[in-house]
Amino acid sequence: MVDFAHRMMVSKVIVHTSVSTQPVPDWTFRVGDFFCDKNIPITRQRIFEDMKILYPELKVPPTSYKLSLWTDNTAGIATFTHEGDRGVDRAFPMSIEWLEICFHDDTNPQCPLGKGSGITEHVKVGCAIIPNLEFDPDANGYMPIDTTYGIPTAHLSRPTTPTNHQRSFNTSSPDSWSSPPQPAEVDPYTRAFVESLEQDTRSFERGVKSLHTHCLITQTNSRFANLDCGPGYTATHIVPQQLWFSYPDRLDQRIHDYPINVVPSSDSCDESTLRSRMAKTWRLANGILLRADIHEIFNQRLLAIHPVTDEMRIFAPMDVVAGYHGKKVIWEARPDRTAIAYHYQQCVLENVGAMFTPYTEIAVTRKWREKVNAVARTVPEVIETIDHCQDGIMDKDDARSLTKQQEIEGWLQKFNAE
Repeated sequence: MVDFAHRMMVSKVIVHTSVSTQPVPDWTFRVGDFFCDKNIPITRQRIFEDMKILYPELKVPPTSYKLSLWTDNTAGIATFTHEGDRGVDRAFPMSIEWLEICFHDDTNPQCPLGKGSGITEHVKVGCAIIPNLEFDPDANGYMPIDTTYGIPTAHLSRPTTPTNHQRSFNTSSPDSWSSPPQPAEVDPYTRAFVESLEQDTRSFERGVKSLHTHCLITQTNSRFANLDCGPGYTATHIVPQQLWFSYPDRLDQRIHDYPINVVPSSDSCDESTLRSRMAKTWRLANGILLRADIHEIFNQRLLAIHPVTDEMRIFAPMDVVAGYHGKKVIWEARPDRTAIAYHYQQCVLENVGAMFTPYTEIAVTRKWREKVNAVARTVPEVIETIDHCQDGIMDKDDARSLTKQQEIEGWLQKFNAE
């Protein structure tokens, strides 16, 4: 597992909100870390987009202001690059660079731009506003992949291993790391409810390997004889199966208005919605075919596909995938674009900003668990089944069969009524 400590060690472009002229501002002002090198360049335009994913309040600047990145030279003179300016798509040099973010109004008649002034003069006359940014995992929909949700998944869930517990979160500085808490006990009602959502997981793998003939990233395959897909290639979930309950609903906004938050709120949970999300997680539209090593990199959120441009993006210096950065994928069958946006957003949140929040402040996991538990308790047949099991009337296998039988009978009644 590649934890936040390893990811931050390769940061080359650091965004902060300090107005200090020190070459390395105080750690507490860092709001974004970006990796880049000669094979994996990053542009200011991409930084603008990522910062709006991390901090939604940056999407709507104050009237007449523009989102801007500014730097100062050795003489302390501030220069600004506004979002949308020409040249923002140029890649950064390979040396470490510190960038400050602000809102700037270059139409303000008192703006001292071009007069050799530093940032403090711009702030003083009111043409520059330094935002107070704080990474809020609940507001921007960050969904860590760990074992703290306490919500069961379908059969083929990845088993819990010691490596699942290695992800670390920053508490106050790069030298201070804390480990995630151990997984919570699963509510018995929730376990029964999720089991009633049981999916045919084998059909997902067969379907993906039949629909796709090549690895989406490498365009290679292992077909031979009459095998459509040989060994070494994996049917991959875009939205992870362990996060099925947060599968994005149909968006009211167009995906081309990206960046938008594609993760639904934990408040939008009811039985019908949860059943729909579980089903979507195992549909072919949530699947792509990847070579086994690429599958692992994708699942560790170190590789993503931009939901609008279809460009591949690499978040760490790995030779095995560096050559694909910036190239467009070739779709054999286009999957659910909101699922692609979900994965891309989570990659940005995890690699660029999540390390700035102590793990104890990431309450998203607890909120989702509470919501799913609450829905599970309202499902009558599940409660009845649990009560029977607890009273010793039937064993667990019989209880599962009864729950499934009741579900099938319910569907038949609806079908016959129509």
